[in-house]
Amino acid sequence: MGFWHNDRIRYRGFALFPDLNLDFYSLGGRDLRDPVELNVKGPAAVQELKFRLGASRWMLGARQVYMQVELSLEEDISLPSPRLEQAVNTFLRNNLGDKIRTSGLGVLAEYDSRDNPLAPQSGLYYAGNYVWYGDSVGSDINFGSYTLESLNYWNVNEHFNFALRLQYDGVDVSDSTRLPPYVLPYVDMRGIPAVRYQGKAVAVAEVEASWKASPRWRFNFFGGGGRAAESLSDLSDAEVANSYGSGFRYLIARRYGMTMGIDIARGPEETAWYIQAGSSWR
Repeated sequence: MGFWHNDRIRYRGFALFPDLNLDFYSLGGRDLRDPVELNVKGPAAVQELKFRLGASRWMLGARQVYMQVELSLEEDISLPSPRLEQAVNTFLRNNLGDKIRTSGLGVLAEYDSRDNPLAPQSGLYYAGNYVWYGDSVGSDINFGSYTLESLNYWNVNEHFNFALRLQYDGVDVSDSTRLPPYVLPYVDMRGIPAVRYQGKAVAVAEVEASWKASPRWRFNFFGGGGRAAESLSDLSDAEVANSYGSGFRYLIARRYGMTMGIDIARGPEETAWYIQAGSSWR
């Protein structure tokens, strides 16, 4: 992982080799009654280079993404019919073993007036990016992905803060192109497992209120909901995945405004807890 910046230029990049088992609830554009556990393995890298526009709070830049992933079936799917079960599992094992390379280049823009990016108390953060994946940049699949993000922080008084997060993620792809399941955006919220609710269009709204019990101790309460659908026009009819919870933060580095703490969140299916360093959302 690398990070370098001055007042006018910022660079951020990381590379890793994940080897994860994830439960997917959709394959080939079809929702599944029970999840399929797939192993996702392979190198991945993301880089961003941003330039400030004059003395403004706006930055423009470029984004590069690369993944070469091998999908495999971690456990056989259990079905009522033994013959159907054997046919389905054989088909999946024969079609999931190939490595899929997704490579993309894109543009990004962001506006940042937060008082402290590590643990903001007030200010705004608006960002958007569009990345094109195509054979001209080394991708096996042609598609586009984009994100619009809005983080809003208000310092109500010396004891209370309020924050609002809005985010929309989408992909542009032809009807004849099948995307790997890990490419699709998903509802990303505390209390909801990764890739549980996926689609070609995903919208999330979340609020958080914080109470400062002392200069170092803060307690927060949050909640929100997200929707995932096959298109933007289908979002209004999609199922809403809600979550809520609470937690605390302790100011471990007063000079930098750095906080750490724990959140406990309840989603539609389960309760989870998270160790948080800095802001809840970035």
